[in-house]
Amino acid sequence: MDFRCGSCKINTNGGNLSYPTSHPISKPFVFLNLKYVPVQLNSLTAISPLDGRYSGTTKPLASYFSEFGLMYYRVRVEVEYFIALTYALPELAGVSKDLETKLRGVYETFSETDATAIKEIEKTTNHDVKAVEYFIKKKFDDLGLSKYKEFIHFGLTSQDINNLSSG
Repeated sequence: MDFRCGSCKINTNGGNLSYPTSHPISKPFVFLNLKYVPVQLNSLTAISPLDGRYSGTTKPLASYFSEFGLMYYRVRVEVEYFIALTYALPELAGVSKDLETKLRGVYETFSETDATAIKEIEKTTNHDVKAVEYFIKKKFDDLGLSKYKEFIHFGLTSQDINNLSSG
């Protein structure tokens, strides 16, 4: 496997790193012989102590800081933004204010099944926020709001959604 460090191509042969002679670290050195080994997630194989040894303590935070939590807040931000637009844009004057409860239901009833659906969409889009947008568009179809779904994410960037979703 090769990877780049700046403009240098670095070769990893069975755990050995070979740098070009022009690289600041021109002497080859050996990493531990790191190889992919499939493991079950537990306190020893966790990415960090937060999801490992301290997972019992940090478990209540998962609904805020997990990928599921991020998806939930992205959906919530998109829906609330759309509701705000219904008060500001004449093109959305036809959206009944009675639908606000149903619109909020999209995130209030957000489930792992919904998060899985977003991940499936993301396999096609290769874009996490775009997948959330398409998920909400499907929900708009279900609510009979198809003619307004192009206003989902209207005037926003993915960074706008991520900033607000991350608190």
